[in-house]
Amino acid sequence: MYLKVFDLTKNNNYEIKKIAVILAVIVGIILYFVLPVNQFFLYFGIPAILIVNGVRIFEQRKKCSSS
Repeated sequence: MYLKVFDLTKNNNYEIKKIAVILAVIVGIILYFVLPVNQFFLYFGIPAILIVNGVRIFEQRKKCSSS
């Protein structure tokens, strides 16, 4: 059975990235006011860097496999 949720077209990826960025900003603002500065970077900054690098690796592999 085909689910549209898992459709990996460019438009869907753009929408998913847009939603992820909006959620990340909202969570970041909330954590900024709740956590001390050193904990903010530990709990928000490091996972954000790992996620961004993971998305870049995934996109590069996708481009290489489609070429």
